[in-house]
Amino acid sequence: MKPSVVTLPVAGMTCASCVSAVEKAVKSLDGVKEANANLALGNVSIVFDPEKVSQESFVQKIIEAGYQSPGMTGEFSTNKSSQRANEIGDRQLLWVYILATPVALLGMFYHSYSPGHYLSFILTALLIVFPARVLFVRAWSQLRHRAPAMDLLVALSTLTAFFYSGITLWLPPSGTYHLWFETPAMLLAFVLTGRFLEAKARHRSVEAVNSLKHLQPELITVIRNGEHISLPATQVAMHDRVLIKPFEIIPVDGTILKGETEI
Repeated sequence: MKPSVVTLPVAGMTCASCVSAVEKAVKSLDGVKEANANLALGNVSIVFDPEKVSQESFVQKIIEAGYQSPGMTGEFSTNKSSQRANEIGDRQLLWVYILATPVALLGMFYHSYSPGHYLSFILTALLIVFPARVLFVRAWSQLRHRAPAMDLLVALSTLTAFFYSGITLWLPPSGTYHLWFETPAMLLAFVLTGRFLEAKARHRSVEAVNSLKHLQPELITVIRNGEHISLPATQVAMHDRVLIKPFEIIPVDGTILKGETEI
């Protein structure tokens, strides 16, 4: 039986490690011939044998790996509401800097100002619990599903510095000591800024791909068993012979077998 192809939206991928985790989870299913996750488009394309595995199994495996898949789609676009729920918005990033900037200034220029230590503790705690919460939620999901990625690394480093500084502040040791609240605050600010810019670039890429997709004709003439069949572009398979009539847009990549043209 001819392999089937499906493209699933995947929310929560933020780095190459996430891409690898999604591909590994899907490929673990019997009947999957190929799986290619796309970080920029936020989806995974799967070639599979429909007699051995169902499409619902892919969604389940993606969820078990610690990511979200709203369902099945044959398009490049992803589920925007689910994808944006895992991203940093304009207002959220603004609150990150409102909380992180005073902590950084107090740590760098007023490190000997005792009330500033307690203010830094409160502001950093608010930063972790509210605007940066999405990062720690993803980190916990990665840890729970045993699929470590960049979010888990950032969460461990920032929480280590925060709890060390907090314990040192409330239970100060004898002698001199230093607090590091500005370290987790600025690290979170820089990481979340990168995620914000990455999300903006991803949305522009998706919009560009979708605009190109709209140029593709709805129906394609395919020659199968000597018959001309009109099919949607998503149903054209490898090794199909496609007939391009005069003045038609070339719908798919391929090799010219017969005839000539100018592009």
